[in-house]
Amino acid sequence: MDKKYYNKTQKLIDEIVGYVCVNNKKNTMITDLYKIGYPRKLVYECISFYKDEIIKALEYKKIDKEYPMLCYVFAIIKSKIKDFSSSEKSTKTNKTISEERVSNIFEDTQDTNEVKTNTPINRRRSIKDRLKGVN
Repeated sequence: MDKKYYNKTQKLIDEIVGYVCVNNKKNTMITDLYKIGYPRKLVYECISFYKDEIIKALEYKKIDKEYPMLCYVFAIIKSKIKDFSSSEKSTKTNKTISEERVSNIFEDTQDTNEVKTNTPINRRRSIKDRLKGVN
């Protein structure tokens, strides 16, 4: 399963560059992302998500040689992957949090509907009220 995402990532990098890279640095740069702690599936999804943006950045830079092009591509990926991974985690947690909030809000509204008391509002006392002795 992990090998599948590794191969897909290699092919995706080749698509971004525009041809099949024969430079071994491509493989080491991909494995460096895995060594940092990002799962293979997340790396693949991040690269595929930002593929068009990376291609536009490469066209703007007009890098001719393969190694500097790979370095630039992976610099973009490294800067984007942290945001991408945090957004992936937040969307997963937001779904569970929103379900919990809905149930908590529903329970809270039931509790407030049952018990309503007229409690006085504690307001700040001004100097004038303090001198008069008003509570």
